[in-house]
Amino acid sequence: MKKAKAQQVTLDLYHCDIEQLKNIPLLKQLVAAAMQNSNMPVVFEHVHNENEVDFSIVAVSTGGHLTIHSFPENGFVALDIFSCNPDINPEAIGIYIKVALNPDSSKMTYLQRGTSATDMKPRRKNQTKPLRQVKNVGEKAFKLLTGNKSSHNGYMD
Repeated sequence: MKKAKAQQVTLDLYHCDIEQLKNIPLLKQLVAAAMQNSNMPVVFEHVHNENEVDFSIVAVSTGGHLTIHSFPENGFVALDIFSCNPDINPEAIGIYIKVALNPDSSKMTYLQRGTSATDMKPRRKNQTKPLRQVKNVGEKAFKLLTGNKSSHNGYMD
């Protein structure tokens, strides 16, 4: 197995303190501190307020990013921490935030990104094949319904 080009951690935090999750300045400060403590200082930050209640914070660093999606009414936070620097531990950033928000339960998922050459190549689909399959299914259905054995080239009269 090839060495990963990047690491990604997703973290779901359940039953967090609702007042903490409503406090955008507090969460911005928490994100900045977590990233700074892991040698991944924030170079750009954006807050998107979805519907006056739920919001997202995107913090970008050289070689990585962190997104935090806060759903205060549900006491739920979703984190995505990505780093292409092998010296950065995204799990440590997630744990820092988890400890600060003190959820009743959590789920952390680890992803190794770019572990094989095929992961790095763009994937393309041939659009002709699905259309041909639809045409063939249409012909078969027409033959089945009419009992006709001849082909109608996909068109019905």
